[in-house]
Amino acid sequence: MKDTLNIESMTKSSNKMVDGLDSQNGYFCLSLKVLGHSTCKLLSNHLDDPADIVTENGLTPDVFGLAELAGFDSSYVRRLASKPEKTIALLDAWSRKPDGTIGKLLTSLDTLGRLDCKTDITPSVGTYSLRVLFTMPVFI
Repeated sequence: MKDTLNIESMTKSSNKMVDGLDSQNGYFCLSLKVLGHSTCKLLSNHLDDPADIVTENGLTPDVFGLAELAGFDSSYVRRLASKPEKTIALLDAWSRKPDGTIGKLLTSLDTLGRLDCKTDITPSVGTYSLRVLFTMPVFI
């Protein structure tokens, strides 16, 4: 008896992952490396300008707060300030770390109260996760 790949069940699983970013568990295994330049640029447009406020957890809701949540030290954050596209530089560096995942990014955006960013990248994240899901080898 031949095992067959059930595309319908895979599609249902991927739809659950994409349907709401409230359930971010599936995104913790998806690297930031899958983000396209346009998505990174969109985040950069939102986060590059320094924020004038501090969140209740003591972070600024901008690229510098995101860098802190990503675990970068203060010397990196200072160097980041000199970059023309700070968020793109941060995402590139973060994607090389073990916790550089879409799930961690989404959780960090939640922590910073940046639901605008999360909402804007939702379509792209869904597209990337589907692309990764359907190009992964399936072992039967």
